[in-house]
Amino acid sequence: MNMYSALRSFIDQWANFQTRSRRSEFWWVQFAYIMVTAVAISLDYSVLGLSAEDGLTPFILLVEVVTLIPMAALMARRLHDVGLTGWAQLPLYLTYISYIPGYDDFIVSGLAKSGAELVLAVLYWAYFVWILYNLVKDGDRWANRYGANPKYKRG
Repeated sequence: MNMYSALRSFIDQWANFQTRSRRSEFWWVQFAYIMVTAVAISLDYSVLGLSAEDGLTPFILLVEVVTLIPMAALMARRLHDVGLTGWAQLPLYLTYISYIPGYDDFIVSGLAKSGAELVLAVLYWAYFVWILYNLVKDGDRWANRYGANPKYKRG
């Protein structure tokens, strides 16, 4: 699958959480997402004079809001390709909690004192490596409970 067909499939299935997606579709879309994010960062900096230190900037916020559901759907389909449930991606979205006002005060006053913050960080990174492994490996060769393998599908 080339980049054009991957992006076409991504757009056509922007809210499809049911079927399977190939590795090539997933990684071409990730590449495009990085490029769009780079443009958003450049616009935030050059047009608005904002940087990462300013927090969630307008153009980055726009990219995040527009792509949140389609990217979640794509990752769910990719996880389906390796036989996992799409819900397995849910812990990855915990990083968005840091944007909630007052969250930093909670972490500094509560978790950091107990040492739980370190334990949670180690667990999160171990989970991230496991998810990354599953996103990189080849999908189930035969049909699984999420459908036929899109790599070998004819038609």
